[in-house]
Amino acid sequence: MPRHFAYTVLLLITIPVSARATTIEFLRLEEMVDGADFVGVVEVDTAGGIVARYKVIESLKGPKAGETVAIRLGLNYWGDKFPSVYCGERFFVAAYRSPPSVIISTTSGGPVPLWWRNIPSDFELPLGNGLYGLSGPEGKKREADLIARARDLLSAKPEEREGKLLRLLLDDHLFDRDRWLGGEPDAKKAEELKERLAALKTTSELVDGLLALVHSDPKKWSVRCNIVFERGGREITLGRLQKLDKSPFVLLGTDYLPDTIHSIKSRLTPPKRVARGSAKSPPAATAEELENLLKWEPDTKTERRIERTRGYELGSSFAVRCQKDRVKSFKAMLAAKDPYIQVAGAVYLCFEDETAGKTELKKLMKLPGEPGGWAALTLARRGEKDALPRALDMLQESGSWHADSFRNQIRVLLSNSAKASGLPQPAFERWADERKS
Repeated sequence: MPRHFAYTVLLLITIPVSARATTIEFLRLEEMVDGADFVGVVEVDTAGGIVARYKVIESLKGPKAGETVAIRLGLNYWGDKFPSVYCGERFFVAAYRSPPSVIISTTSGGPVPLWWRNIPSDFELPLGNGLYGLSGPEGKKREADLIARARDLLSAKPEEREGKLLRLLLDDHLFDRDRWLGGEPDAKKAEELKERLAALKTTSELVDGLLALVHSDPKKWSVRCNIVFERGGREITLGRLQKLDKSPFVLLGTDYLPDTIHSIKSRLTPPKRVARGSAKSPPAATAEELENLLKWEPDTKTERRIERTRGYELGSSFAVRCQKDRVKSFKAMLAAKDPYIQVAGAVYLCFEDETAGKTELKKLMKLPGEPGGWAALTLARRGEKDALPRALDMLQESGSWHADSFRNQIRVLLSNSAKASGLPQPAFERWADERKS
């Protein structure tokens, strides 16, 4: 995890939030333009959840206009489990081959079967960052503004670019009085300091000015300046820090200067992308697990819907890890006591014997609620038009994250079907963050 996130955790004012939350560090547009491998305007060519394909409309960095790229969205357990984009939607993107970590803190959750799919992508987005919707009446104006800001940075000479980045970060990490626990200057002194730093014309002068600030009061300024250096520093900052005595950058007895230098070097020379799926595989499912799975029943008395619908995760987890006698095991799941496990068996049976799997799904789509909707959705995605009306019932389901994910899958299906048929795109509410950057 980048060191400045550790600083932020340490020194941010504690704000009461739900324990079920992931805290994200939102990056400035210019930060992402500087570090991203692809910057430009895209239009969704193939709708998708988590991964979709986009046609490049205008490129400022990376793939050229007219090319098609696959981009993976960031995932948050306490957010949308299946974030989706739809055909024809336009976005400004700043995407990476290896995205930076932007998670300050998180809490763990249960398994999400849709995340286990290993869909290749050309680029990825940092969680909560890098995707700017261009829809609505302000879309064209926003697009022009984002393009202008990106071009302004990319057209700058290296020293000028570094200076622009550092100055943009000063307000966020040097003078934000709500961000820090004590030690901040009063309003008058802060304005005086801003004026002094603004008067430093070159990037070298600015870096030296910040270092002088650290030397004047390490306790107050070392952490803040470190964050600015880590996030905006380039060659000039790196050169200064490599010659610096480490003493002003000691926090709680630990020397953070080597980590700051390493962070800047990593940004200037990003690591090679690691292929997904290279991590150690989960343990293979066992016959004993199958036996227990078939007998498993949810606690119908609990008020927690996630507990009553846990068969979705249990059945999916077993099916993904099943390595031996897959057809036999999936057919055995059809006799499970829990309806989600039954449907999971039929869904995965389709990968081994599509005819047999679809036959079972046609029976199971008569089940009430989410299990029947899941069966119908799987059939509709495999070309069974008669299953679509039952699948559409899922648009009315609510109360569990499974239902939300199923709804998004249906929207993706409808979006791609409409495009293939030459029909207008359905109107879906937009999930993407339209915040100012």
